[in-house]
Amino acid sequence: MNRKLAGLAFAVIGVVALALALVAVAGAQGGPGGQGGPPGGGRGGNIMGAMMYLERAWTAVSFQLGCTHEQIELLHPIFAAELKTRNDAVKKAMEAQDWESMRTAITTCQSALEAKLAEVLTEEQLTALDELMAVQMMGGRGGRGGPGGGPGGGAGGGGQN
Repeated sequence: MNRKLAGLAFAVIGVVALALALVAVAGAQGGPGGQGGPPGGGRGGNIMGAMMYLERAWTAVSFQLGCTHEQIELLHPIFAAELKTRNDAVKKAMEAQDWESMRTAITTCQSALEAKLAEVLTEEQLTALDELMAVQMMGGRGGRGGPGGGPGGGAGGGGQN
């Protein structure tokens, strides 16, 4: 199981690095008439935070929420499927420089993943995940549609897996 997790982690990191590089290049090039670039303007926080939700949630599930082996085994194929779906949609949107389509693909993936997490995680784990996401978004939108949080949030669990 550890080799699978390590392999998935390296794949996720590679895809995220590629996506971030492509977004940066696309934003620098602009679109027709001097407009274009990724949504979120120069700040880039909203779309990039949403883009990283899947990776941050997987890290939390694997190490920060105290999930059981059974929970991780149930969630592994769900995360893998959502990763593929999101990455395929983002790649297609980036090739077409269709930033609204990319935003929609990312938020759809996040919503689908949140619904599936709610089926597997306990309420305590979901609350801890929301707190982690709020802190990592630096006060932005919290997980599962909740309000953003500020510094000082935390999570339960000791990173067992």
